[in-house]
Amino acid sequence: MLLGRRQERELLDGLITAVRKGDSRVLVLEGEAGVGKTALLDLLVDRADGCRVARVIGMQFGTELAYAGVHQLCAPFLDRVGHLPAPQGAALEIALGARAGVPPDRFLVALAVLGLLSVIAKEAPLVCIVDDFQWLDRSSSQALAFVARRLHSESVGLIFAVRDGHSGLGVDSLPHVHLDGLGDDDAASLLAAVVHVPLDARVRQRILTEARGNPLAIQEISRTLTDAELQSGVIFPGTGTASELEASFAQRWSQLPAELQQLLLVAAAEPFADTAMIWGAAELLGITPYASGPAVAAGLCAADSTVRFRHPLVRSGIYHAASPDARRVVHQALADVAGADSAHEWRVWHVARAQLPPDEDVAAELTTAAERTLARGAPAAAAALLREAATYTVDPELRSVRALAAAQAGMQSGQHTQALASLSIAQGSSSSAHTFHRAELIRAQIGAAAARGSGAVPALLAAAKHLEPLDPALARATYLEAFAAALFASSLAVPGGTLHDVASHAHAVQLSPEPTPSDLLLRALAARILPNGERSTELMRAAFDALLSARPVGVASMQALWVAGIAAVDMWEHQYWDRLTDLHVSASREAGAISQLPLALSSRQGAVLFSGDFELADLIGQECAAAAEATESRNVPYTEPVLTAWRGDEAASARIIGSYLNDATARGEGGGVAFMHWARALLANSSGRHAEALVAAREAAKLRHPFDTSSNLGLMELVEAAARTNAHDEARAAITLLEAGMNGSQSTWGRGILARSRALVSAGEDAEEEFRDAIANLERGGIGTELARTHMMFGEWLRRARRIQDARTHLREAHDRFRRMGAAALAARTARELRASGTTVTSVARTDRGLTPQEEQIVRLTAEGLTNPEIAERLFLSPRTVEYHLGKVYNKLGISSRVQLIRKLNA
Repeated sequence: MLLGRRQERELLDGLITAVRKGDSRVLVLEGEAGVGKTALLDLLVDRADGCRVARVIGMQFGTELAYAGVHQLCAPFLDRVGHLPAPQGAALEIALGARAGVPPDRFLVALAVLGLLSVIAKEAPLVCIVDDFQWLDRSSSQALAFVARRLHSESVGLIFAVRDGHSGLGVDSLPHVHLDGLGDDDAASLLAAVVHVPLDARVRQRILTEARGNPLAIQEISRTLTDAELQSGVIFPGTGTASELEASFAQRWSQLPAELQQLLLVAAAEPFADTAMIWGAAELLGITPYASGPAVAAGLCAADSTVRFRHPLVRSGIYHAASPDARRVVHQALADVAGADSAHEWRVWHVARAQLPPDEDVAAELTTAAERTLARGAPAAAAALLREAATYTVDPELRSVRALAAAQAGMQSGQHTQALASLSIAQGSSSSAHTFHRAELIRAQIGAAAARGSGAVPALLAAAKHLEPLDPALARATYLEAFAAALFASSLAVPGGTLHDVASHAHAVQLSPEPTPSDLLLRALAARILPNGERSTELMRAAFDALLSARPVGVASMQALWVAGIAAVDMWEHQYWDRLTDLHVSASREAGAISQLPLALSSRQGAVLFSGDFELADLIGQECAAAAEATESRNVPYTEPVLTAWRGDEAASARIIGSYLNDATARGEGGGVAFMHWARALLANSSGRHAEALVAAREAAKLRHPFDTSSNLGLMELVEAAARTNAHDEARAAITLLEAGMNGSQSTWGRGILARSRALVSAGEDAEEEFRDAIANLERGGIGTELARTHMMFGEWLRRARRIQDARTHLREAHDRFRRMGAAALAARTARELRASGTTVTSVARTDRGLTPQEEQIVRLTAEGLTNPEIAERLFLSPRTVEYHLGKVYNKLGISSRVQLIRKLNA
């Protein structure tokens, strides 16, 4: 009987209707234990006519089992994995232990789950119910939260039931309904339905007050209290809390026949509610097929042929009420049913609970299971198994090794509190210097992950220094990691954590006889920072070439590409920057390293932006935003405010730059702070507000140090702003700093910027020669943005020199380029100059196709020749959603095929 809940019923009916029509819906039902979440889910199942229903139940005792929830959801549909793109299908099968392979990125697994649900929903609308979501293993909860955020038009309904008090599960931003207790009238009706003796009005009111409208608490009254107690009111129920309800269920369980008690305990201890496992263990324990009538009568089990508990609290109540010895007996039986040759970690999970620590055999099995779990791309579950293995380990040194591995896996999964606890065990159990300093490294990496900016570098440096004699390769990798952290910190670096500090420690590190590309990069970085006479430009280019020739493998290699990209910008080497960022993105995609994509795409967007292709930069930015949202990335895509500044959107720029400036400052990312000041200077210079640009450019360029790319770009703006405000001495000083920062680089980008800067403070033939040299270099280097600006500045200079015809030539070139790029403020500034030269300027409005940003994004990728599955993978959508959006595009544009779409785009 389900009383009340009219609004919730209507909401669920609307959800089912929408899913039947082809839409997707997500809902989180939140409330205390027993408040009616499961009852509403049961009602939803009853009303889901014409829909396929998949149900997942979180098990409180199974949170350590990798992808257990995903297995429950996807196992019936694994025969459709072949319909997924090959990388996704492989990732899902590896995660579920169906095949061996490289540990998959957890977001690729999640994308595969999204794709699989979309495939299933093509056959019939699909309703996925996840009860007790808070008890899912971490890998599954992350995957399903990802799916929920990316559902659009797949005919999929995804409903989570979550107990109160469990935040941070990745579903906080999803549509929520909080279930409170029943209203007074409904609660009274339910009480009257379950209590069949007369109740004094005061007794009834006290019962209802104590139960607070909790339906399960009300229903349990007639089972926990005698008729005499109910009529007399001498003993009253408690508050209906989960612990009290569990105790009530445990009490009833303890009154069942012993054999039935043991059968229910077996069912409570089996995390997947696997009927074959339960009955197999029962047979080993000598339990004869037993009628479940007494358990049904006691309100513990559902009335069917399986051992299915009426409520999750029944399971936890029985398990906790059983004695430790009784639990060990049933876990051993379940382990025996699985068989000694089982490759699944759940068998070892049962084995561990059947034995008392310490026990080296159990510890070894747990360690092996953790290794298999890591191979499936589930570090959170592996960390839990390794923590348990450390508990069972006899030898202190081996315990330390396993605790250290647990900390490493915990850090990978973002479980920093548990990882730090494992580090304490590792360091307390071992006398090994190597173990101690490895632990210190992990501690530093956790600190860097929590606060990527200024505070992370000194701890990384200390760990690297101590590891040099113990593990040179790891030390070198740590120094490179410290370089990356120092680049983020930039001007906000703390003492002992600057780039110079990193270089001072790293320059003397002995390279291996056959140095890796990352080793070469480390040596080149140190050489470029320290004035030690080495040919840093040559070393850096050699490192770039080595990185581009190798195939990146693993996160460390990806990080090296990002650092190398920053170094390329510092050297004004746009061609290297372009190639390195392109490799970073393509390698991340090919490896399925979705967690790397936000940073890789942000870097790639910057390289494309400087080429002048704002439309492509926009597309990459939207991909970056989709990747960041899908992965809940903390990376700030700094190119977005710069693109907005190039377009001259004053209001949007002020809002975005201000927001990003605050965020970067709070995170201790000095590089981001300087970047925002440069964007402000660029925006002001573009609009001709040079005095304002001068103030912002000074902020961007005031702290000079190696690899401060924002300061370099700020100096470029400072030269223009100072020259236009007659601060020529300041402009010349900035040019000197620019030239010194190039450190011998002879790149076309660098030579072009230097030549233009000199032209702005020169006169006569010298200025003209510098302008023409700048244009030639920037054109050869493919720096479309600065090439257009240089044409504009040269045209302005020519007009003031009264060479009107020559001025018009360069101003028209600049205006056409700015208009094609969409640089509105610069186009307007150039148009004013053209009008002043006596030229009529016709404004050409950009075509508005009436498409949404996501539709424009899909159109552009379609024009590149990508298939629907490939577009879906890029945008973290399902192919069905891409198909849906393309259908809308066709309707808006009056076409019916991809061929017509491409023709229309090229028209």
